[in-house]
Amino acid sequence: MLSGDFLIRITIWIAILAYTVGCVVFAIAWTRADVDRWVRLAWTIGCAALLAHFACAFSFYHAWSQSSAYSETARQTAAVVGINWGGGLFINYTVALLWLTDVAWWWFAGLSSYRRRPWLLTLAWHSF
Repeated sequence: MLSGDFLIRITIWIAILAYTVGCVVFAIAWTRADVDRWVRLAWTIGCAALLAHFACAFSFYHAWSQSSAYSETARQTAAVVGINWGGGLFINYTVALLWLTDVAWWWFAGLSSYRRRPWLLTLAWHSF
């Protein structure tokens, strides 16, 4: 496997793993605020890994071309669901922006503020 392929794959797997760990530990440690620092760290690592995945994919695979990324997303979408549509790329951008906003909230508003936010907001974010 080429180093670019490896970096593209490992960064998305780190993002998925950190997201999963963050979600699970956040949910089961609801009353343990001492755990929140570790959850926030996992959450931050996951977000950073997703951004690194985007950078690696654009650098190694798409030569920093938005049209190449859009075309490849359309090709993969067609292969999976039969619709030649590259708009999933913008869904990925939205996920990254929302995750980055979520991480910023947790770091700048503090751990207790993050825990006190409306549960429906958390549900909406993870459902998206």
